[in-house]
Amino acid sequence: MKIQNILYLRRLRNFMQIIFNSIRGLMKPKKRHIFPENPKKIVILRPTDGSIGDFIVGASLLKPLKKKFPYAKIIYVCKEHLHPLLNNYPFVDKVESSVYSINFDDKTICILLEPSSKVARELRQLGAKNLIGFSQFKNGFLLDEYIEIPRTDLLNKNIYDLHFELLKFLKINKVKSTFKVYFKKQIKKKKKLIGFSAGVKEYRPMWPIENYIMLIKKLKKKKYKILFFGSKEELENIKKKLNLKKEEIFFSENLYQVAERIKQCKVFLTYDCGLMHLANACNVKTIAMFAQSNPLVWAPKRVRVIQDLKGCEKCYKKCRERNHRKIPLKCTNKIFIRCMKNITVNKIFKMLTEVQ
Repeated sequence: MKIQNILYLRRLRNFMQIIFNSIRGLMKPKKRHIFPENPKKIVILRPTDGSIGDFIVGASLLKPLKKKFPYAKIIYVCKEHLHPLLNNYPFVDKVESSVYSINFDDKTICILLEPSSKVARELRQLGAKNLIGFSQFKNGFLLDEYIEIPRTDLLNKNIYDLHFELLKFLKINKVKSTFKVYFKKQIKKKKKLIGFSAGVKEYRPMWPIENYIMLIKKLKKKKYKILFFGSKEELENIKKKLNLKKEEIFFSENLYQVAERIKQCKVFLTYDCGLMHLANACNVKTIAMFAQSNPLVWAPKRVRVIQDLKGCEKCYKKCRERNHRKIPLKCTNKIFIRCMKNITVNKIFKMLTEVQ
């Protein structure tokens, strides 16, 4: 099916959703919901999304909630492979993989981080009575309080700040702190170790392989060591292309072990992906190469961003129109992936070696 047909069907579906949900919303009486002042439980839910970045953004709500409600039991519902990142975190009491193991009552507050009417309906059926969350295409009619958000490519606010806005319904304002990984023991940083993200799963341009080869040669001349992180497929692919040694790649299904190795790095070079958020959560100085996505929205505030869209302005606009995170868009520039080639080896080398 052609991309134009997919876009047309998606717009038609979204239009019908808006009409249907608007009618449902009009049937619901508009009254300001009163949340319990001393809740027994606060449940933060991201049950279907297993991405590292979204998990870390959601986990940033745990600390301000625990400080505001120290006697409430804080529960985070997320995918099981993400649980190890919260093993030593002091601001969460329990981590669950399913909502069905939780007993909901009048003094339980639920914060749904996915704009899903299906999940909201399940929570209502389980007895949830205090629901806060996001609404998209007017689908927040089952929530007590919500923030209406546009398509992801049309966001104009940092993703962390957008999540912090949900806490205003609980009278929590001016939140600045973000999630940090807590380690069992102190981990020493290696001054000459530089971490790399091996790639990205979703369609986004990557830095040319020849640039990586030149950069690694320059780093090794200065006696730096390199370590690539990523999935098995990404690491196998990059290992063949760059002729890397076994000790220059690291893979583990346990994300806590991945975080421990990232923590050892002096600096971390990555793309707009989950490892960018994880490196930032490990308090490692992070440099992120951005292509068509908007760093003002997706990058954590402490991350140093490098983006050069000279000659790629038309592509950037098309990506925003087509929702770059869902529909692959082939590079149509005369110079293939120019947005990545604009980022020179010398520029990256200087940024990496200047970090103290």
